[in-house]
Amino acid sequence: LAEILLRAERLDEAARVAEEAYRLAPTGAPALASAAATWARVLLGRGEASAALPLAEEAAALLFQLGGTDEGEGTIRCVAAEALFAVGRVDEGRARLRDSLRALEQRAARFVEPESRQRFLAIPAHARTRELAALHLPHVTDVR
Repeated sequence: LAEILLRAERLDEAARVAEEAYRLAPTGAPALASAAATWARVLLGRGEASAALPLAEEAAALLFQLGGTDEGEGTIRCVAAEALFAVGRVDEGRARLRDSLRALEQRAARFVEPESRQRFLAIPAHARTRELAALHLPHVTDVR
């Protein structure tokens, strides 16, 4: 629901829903990582980068501890980079973005059919990762 509200630019409502999802998510679970990343995205949308960064870092740390997740991994990785850029930690943001892009490339390579790969890359978080890479990593070729 927070994602829908965010896309509709209903940021105050999205923040309330995202915070509640975060508070209700089980500790250490993939749902907590996803909820933290979503809340961080909402906060970034509201221009609250300093509040978003700890949530984005928590989500990334959980993702690392879990060894990945089936749901929301692209969002978690992308938001971690975005939050670092937003607070001016550009070098760290680039490093995180390179890791995110590498993981995206590896996951995209698993799709044999080009149409399936393109649908995967069109997922909003994946498209945003590629967009950020074009802005911040101009020497990197586009993921196909």
